[in-house]
Amino acid sequence: MKPKKTISERLTTKYQLVIRNEENLAEKTTFGFTYAKLLVLSITLFIAIFGLSLYLSKTILAKWFDPRHAQMEANKKLYELALKVDSLAIEVDRKDRFIYNFQRILRGDTSSGFEDPSSEFSDQLTPAKAIGNMNLAATDSQFRQEFEQSELSLITLTSNKQRELQETYFLHPSQVLFPTTTI
Repeated sequence: MKPKKTISERLTTKYQLVIRNEENLAEKTTFGFTYAKLLVLSITLFIAIFGLSLYLSKTILAKWFDPRHAQMEANKKLYELALKVDSLAIEVDRKDRFIYNFQRILRGDTSSGFEDPSSEFSDQLTPAKAIGNMNLAATDSQFRQEFEQSELSLITLTSNKQRELQETYFLHPSQVLFPTTTI
């Protein structure tokens, strides 16, 4: 009876695969392998295919099969185009005002002053003006006052920093190095 082989002996036993021509039995190629090498190769191949499939499912295939992805891309392009149209409209208006002012100069009409092309748009872009026109409820005003008096308020933080700096005395660097000499 044959003695049983251990797992390590089975994995390290060397084998050779020979590929022959059917007509004259001449050797075409030979491959030497062990089960351990075959096992490592198959596990590596499996992990590579698994990683590639995860990558494809998260990136390329998601773009092809997810209808929301196409809608999101269309929305991004629409937003970019809307920004471009807005900026172009502002530029066209500025150019029109410039031409109008230039025509007034050529006509000799300078009595009423010039229109500033950027004045209208600078008012529209500042959020403080829009907030200043809002009517706040009494509870909002009360909440604002309580917050400004709390420790989290920016006003109290800046006043604390100012007080800290007022208590600090600054000296000229030469006075620190050479205290007896005067400048």
